[in-house]
Amino acid sequence: MSKRQKTEMFLYLSKKAVEARAEEGNLYEDDATAFVEIKLVRKADDGTVRNMTASPYEDLTVYGYVRRRRDGSLHMSGFEMCYRSPFSVNLHKAQEMVKLLRTAKRRMDAQPIKPRTAGQFAVQAATALGLKGLAIPVTDYGWSYSENSYRFEPLPRVQEEVDFAVERALSHVTRVPFTEEEMAKRLS
Repeated sequence: MSKRQKTEMFLYLSKKAVEARAEEGNLYEDDATAFVEIKLVRKADDGTVRNMTASPYEDLTVYGYVRRRRDGSLHMSGFEMCYRSPFSVNLHKAQEMVKLLRTAKRRMDAQPIKPRTAGQFAVQAATALGLKGLAIPVTDYGWSYSENSYRFEPLPRVQEEVDFAVERALSHVTRVPFTEEEMAKRLS
């Protein structure tokens, strides 16, 4: 991948990148959990969004969970850069993937701030990967990237956009608070 293509890579925040639901059957029953899965795309010379094909960036994803507890606090867990569903991998591609993950991890570990939100993690991942920012679809005409229009946000806006998407997803989950008696029973 040339330097020029690398500067035109973006995180892709689709409408389905953050989905939330109420968790059931655990100590924190009915806590809302947002599942975050942000893919990578590239911006073609004509301004259209394309898959990251034929490169180690193909199928690379920023992935994790954000749980909103009953007290309103947010807890981030499981955030990582990973290959969620690669179609096919040969030895050469696997070696490129491992090299990219190691380089990105080393760059993230060198950053002075430990991310506390999904947006902060996304910014650090984008910075570690050399991405330009965030591509957000503004139309929903079809499943193909080329069927839609996008707005491109620079790196400084990534945190705000991702954290807003998490908040928006979590705001649609309704919960009925536990009584003090129910909570005491669960904790015993």
